[in-house]
Amino acid sequence: MSDQPAVFKQIPHCIHYLFESPPILQNEPANDYYRLLAECIHHYEPEDIISWIYLKDFVDYAWEVVRMRRMRSPLLETERKRAISIVVSKIQSHLKTEPVIDAETAAASWNTDAETRRVVGQMLRRSGLTEGAVDAQMYVRSARTMEEMAQMEDFLATRRDAAAVQLESRKAMVKTERRKPLEAIDLKAERTS
Repeated sequence: MSDQPAVFKQIPHCIHYLFESPPILQNEPANDYYRLLAECIHHYEPEDIISWIYLKDFVDYAWEVVRMRRMRSPLLETERKRAISIVVSKIQSHLKTEPVIDAETAAASWNTDAETRRVVGQMLRRSGLTEGAVDAQMYVRSARTMEEMAQMEDFLATRRDAAAVQLESRKAMVKTERRKPLEAIDLKAERTS
């Protein structure tokens, strides 16, 4: 395959198939995954098929941990918009007056429109609230999902760390096996002298 990333030059041809379909989502750059893979190859220097499989596991789990961490901010931003809508709706329903601003419009333009931010800020202050009320609503709405994500991240990190231990252990074993023949030769030389 001519369009393979440069890292494939470091991978034995007979196992290219292990790395041809990285666990990336459509919005994730494959180059970042392959850059991580290249760094891990450089660090662990796998020498046999078992080491390469452990390396693949390590890289995949590491990638998924990074993905889980990247998902937090977009999730919170989405929940923040919902929280703005909820808080604005509640304030306006308690005021029992004509709505000053549409709650959905406020949520959609909060981050981009200074006037919307000013109007919502005034509403919050008149009700004795701060932007902290929006943040509190955001965290309440996202708490369960954030907890589930944290559990998944912990699970993936545990698997990643186990793969790292397996890699280090395998690396030490391969190094020891490589030395054995030399040690046997040294022992023979000592016996003959």
